[in-house]
Amino acid sequence: MNQIQRNKIYLMIGTGGLISLAFFLTIPLIGLYAIDQFRVSTSQAGLLSSIWPATVFVCSFFVGRVADRWGYFKSMKLGNVICTVAFALMASTSSISVYIATLILFGIGKSLNESSMRAAIASMSPPDELARFMRLRYVLINIVCVGGPFLGFVSYKAFSSWAFAFSGLLYGLVFMILS
Repeated sequence: MNQIQRNKIYLMIGTGGLISLAFFLTIPLIGLYAIDQFRVSTSQAGLLSSIWPATVFVCSFFVGRVADRWGYFKSMKLGNVICTVAFALMASTSSISVYIATLILFGIGKSLNESSMRAAIASMSPPDELARFMRLRYVLINIVCVGGPFLGFVSYKAFSSWAFAFSGLLYGLVFMILS
């Protein structure tokens, strides 16, 4: 493996960390925003919060097939654009039906990004280094997993719906880095 390929893998791992930060920031925002903006109950907020993971679950297989044919980097970039648009719409919506649509859109973008990134790292890594790259990726994800939801809660209390814009900005930044 040459240094250019290794740098690309490290770039994907680093941008994956930014995406994970945006994702973990968003976890508390989805429910808090629904409760504050739409006056839903906590159980309804929990139901709304389950929309995007269900979408990721349903779409991952299909978008994985698309990424195999279309290309991993194109799929990752499209996923980042979709997530950025979803967060921009989440921050500005006052309709619960539009909010639900943005959660579905976020799930589609996340499935495009995540499955493509894992596949790209696996396809670019030599077999003897794949486990090390994946461990590094998951260590970074676990680090942001610890602080991300807390930062999301704090940012929501400080900036309200603009906290979604920050998550969208992180996805947009990753898009620019990958371009």
